[in-house]
This record gives sequence, structure tokens and C-alpha cells, in this order.
Amino acid sequence: DVVGWRRERLASLDKLPIDVVPDWICEILSPFGRRRDLHKKKQLYARHGVPHYWVIEQFGSIHAYELKQG
Repeated sequence: DVVGWRRERLASLDKLPIDVVPDWICEILSPFGRRRDLHKKKQLYARHGVPHYWVIEQFGSIHAYELKQG
């Protein structure tokens, strides 16, 4: 799994833990985490305002979600 921030939102990693919501999250699905990632985590990330969420399927398909209007 990978997360990313725009530079203007997270200029340095001097302060840990990072308390800035990521601008992008990408997760690679496992057969066991499919329901959790596609439903529960997607709702959780939307609730926290993550604008972009990608999910990569085991065989290469990509689901790309964009949060609209908060």
C-alpha cells in the first residue's frame, strides 16, 4: 500500500507521526481484504477527506475513486 501528499501540504517529514490526511491512497487488494478495502476503507477515507483512492486488483485491474464535494 502507498500514500502520497502534495508538496504544498506536506513539505517535510520532520514531524512524526504524520497527522496530515493523504491526498492519495493506493491499496493492493488481497483475496481476504476485498470487502474491507472496497467498502469499509473507502467509506473511512471519504469521511476523513482523502480526495483520491485507488485499489489495484490481484490481476491488474485498477479502481480509481475521487471524492467529490467533501
